[in-house]
Amino acid sequence: NNLGLMVRGGSCVVAELQPAGDGTGGALLLSYTVGQYRWVEKELTYSPPLHREWIGEGVISHGGMLWWVDLSYGLLSCDPFDDKPELHHVPLPSVLDQLPVLSANGGAHRCVRVSGGRLRFVQIHGSPDAPVVSTWALVESSGKWNPERQVALADVWADESYLDIMLPGSVPALALLHPEDPNKLFFLGSCIFAVDLRQRKVVEFSNFAMPDSPNELLMRSSHFVHAWQYDPSSTRKHLSLLPCC
Repeated sequence: NNLGLMVRGGSCVVAELQPAGDGTGGALLLSYTVGQYRWVEKELTYSPPLHREWIGEGVISHGGMLWWVDLSYGLLSCDPFDDKPELHHVPLPSVLDQLPVLSANGGAHRCVRVSGGRLRFVQIHGSPDAPVVSTWALVESSGKWNPERQVALADVWADESYLDIMLPGSVPALALLHPEDPNKLFFLGSCIFAVDLRQRKVVEFSNFAMPDSPNELLMRSSHFVHAWQYDPSSTRKHLSLLPCC
């Protein structure tokens, strides 16, 4: 969950970030550039320092940087190709949230994905009686998050498109943001379904078979689902979309 891969100009680097949780604000970057046949260690610093263990929840390659995600802390990013990379900390938006969820299931109500060419953050939050789903887009030059959409889940539950698929009026788990359309958000329940946040209605749904999570306490969530864009020029005859375990 802390290991990322990035390609630039025909060169490929694999990098692992190991943040220290001792309050020093230090981190170790291990990188391996294909063709150089060795691992390189680089000591980095970031601010503010992290006073607890880093909970790695995925790595995103975007905008010439690798972005390490901890949904309870924020993002750490750097350019792994740089000889002296600078590590940047981007905190996540803070909102009022009273929804009960185990820390191990942070991916059920939060996710960070690239959508529409920008890093975007999604969170289901609010009170148990009035949950909402909100999205933000990162302004990379400033490290600030711009709010984009806020939709009451009750509006989706009341729409005819939701009633037609006979799903319960309960808070679902986040699956992913559409890679190209940031207004289309996928959820997981007894099926996987997509909601258009502008129209507040279900626009796609499908039953699916997903293996049980490796831990019975872990919910099926964005941790286990990744988007794959089909390439029609591929010569492979058998292509499938699999959950990530």
